[in-house]
Amino acid sequence: MDFLSLPDQFKLPILKKLHWKDLNNLKLVCRDLCLTVLRNIEELDRPKVEYLKIYYGENKIFGVDYCSKCPTNIGDNVVPHRIDFNDDREYEIFLKDKDFTDIKKLVFLDVENDELIIIENNTDNRRRIFNYDNFDVILSDGTFEYLLIKICKSKNFGGIPFNGTLLKKESLEKMGLFEGCGLYLILKQITDSIICGNTMGEYENVLIDAVRLNFVKILNHISNYRCDIEEFECSICQSGEIISVKDKAYYMDYTKL
Repeated sequence: MDFLSLPDQFKLPILKKLHWKDLNNLKLVCRDLCLTVLRNIEELDRPKVEYLKIYYGENKIFGVDYCSKCPTNIGDNVVPHRIDFNDDREYEIFLKDKDFTDIKKLVFLDVENDELIIIENNTDNRRRIFNYDNFDVILSDGTFEYLLIKICKSKNFGGIPFNGTLLKKESLEKMGLFEGCGLYLILKQITDSIICGNTMGEYENVLIDAVRLNFVKILNHISNYRCDIEEFECSICQSGEIISVKDKAYYMDYTKL
């Protein structure tokens, strides 16, 4: 039996053996702890989300799948929770009640065009070697055509660059998700953020020719914003062709690709 579970008649004899100064310090510590909990009750009370799939259409978010543990293997017995939203307010309440600071896999699915983008942090901290982080970004147009970008960085990035604020509908609108080529805009900003360390949403309203999107454009765009980038490796697979790109100490000029 611990001290807190004891009745008052048993607690008082124990407390009387303490000096007044110790009792006063104990009171102050308990008061400070209580105030800290009250100030941060939302963060302390919100369950973490490691997997999130957002279903959206033209200027509307229809629902989400989510779970606290991200399924890493096909055999993982993890069943996501499903929530459908009647309006934007219900989606905002969902975001407010969850903690997305440690998200491992994020999916955006356009239910009207069957297009999707998958952003996944494949870094296994238990098997981390030389402090490398590994990210996959997959873009699919609903057919067998897809674009896969694999990034390996030599510095701890800190996770997928999305949090509760960036997942708000107005933030997604600002980044261009609901535009005709919205997933391409998200892909470019995600790639920028992971490789260059830029803040998500810095490059809103950037025009992209979705039909002619290719690895040269992606790397040229990265080169325009890169500064103080640590060593990284990037491989891109598009329409069955794999291109491997390695950057070390600025020895490759991407603008010449």
